[in-house]
Amino acid sequence: MDGLTRVEPARPATIDADALAGACRRILEAVGTPAETAEIVARSLTAADLRGVSSHGVSRLPAYLRRVQAGLIKPAAEPQVVAQTPATVTLDAGAGFGHAVGWHAMGLAMELAATQGVGVAAVRNSTHFGIAGFFAERAAAGGMVGIATSNGAALMAPPGTRTRVLGTNPLAIAIPSADDQPVVLDMATSTAALGKILLARDAGSPIPDGWALDLEGTPTTDAAIAAAGLLTPLGGHKGFGLALALEVLSAGLSGAAAGPNAGSMYRTWDRPENLGHWFLAVDPGAFAGLDPFLTTVAELAAAVHGAEAVAGGQPALLPGEIERRREAQARQEGLPVTPVMAASLEEAATLAGLESPW
Repeated sequence: MDGLTRVEPARPATIDADALAGACRRILEAVGTPAETAEIVARSLTAADLRGVSSHGVSRLPAYLRRVQAGLIKPAAEPQVVAQTPATVTLDAGAGFGHAVGWHAMGLAMELAATQGVGVAAVRNSTHFGIAGFFAERAAAGGMVGIATSNGAALMAPPGTRTRVLGTNPLAIAIPSADDQPVVLDMATSTAALGKILLARDAGSPIPDGWALDLEGTPTTDAAIAAAGLLTPLGGHKGFGLALALEVLSAGLSGAAAGPNAGSMYRTWDRPENLGHWFLAVDPGAFAGLDPFLTTVAELAAAVHGAEAVAGGQPALLPGEIERRREAQARQEGLPVTPVMAASLEEAATLAGLESPW
């Protein structure tokens, strides 16, 4: 011993966005993720936490690293084009990070839309890609309408049954606006995302009634039972029907594993997930024109904001406004380092062989 006392870095009370992304990036690079890929994954995880979608933020990092170490996520994989037409492209992700291939695929869709008016990218052999809005907003930032969706491990049963058939397939639609504040719909087709249930389970908290069923199809508010059970589709048959349509777009068009054949990042350890994603970019200028389009979006936004609240009601907001306000506040004040965030980062750092994420 050298007589010196080792002082571990202190856990901060808050962390700013750049520092959080930097911590994630260092951890990812330590397990062989190329710098560019690590940057995209880190930005996706950070964006989720900034917007209050912590179920898709850094809490997922340990699970990703375990799959990397098991050889089920290939951190250095390069997506390969397997089919292409003037307006479409299909990619094989090579079991790489879904966040990175998704960012790349939306970029390709935008390039196609710039010349064809619309561009579509389908992806197979991929992994969990985080928040769908991350990709749709890339298109909106480029003045295009963006749509992103993915399939996932089967967690939802058709209403009235107890057999897992579909994932909680997300849908994100981002619409550009004249004030650079896009309208962003980003939703799961289940009543609640699995990540929210896992966070409640880890915190020992119950979940709201209606979110999930046990394996016998009985409603439960026990998060641990729900995590091993079934999630309910949003709006019953309507949500399940929407999830089925998104499954076809994501997995059917790309050739990915579909329905019960899709792998789970938490449960499937004998093979890669082989998930499918689907991205659409639309250039408004190829239709009625960009200026008329932006005028229509502005008028619709004004109508929503101008809606008269009922007694006790709240002012109407556009899709994505709450998340945008949360992000602005978090960027100004820093993100609170919750016990879940701290434990996830520290566990991920340990898995990556780093002494501390801080």
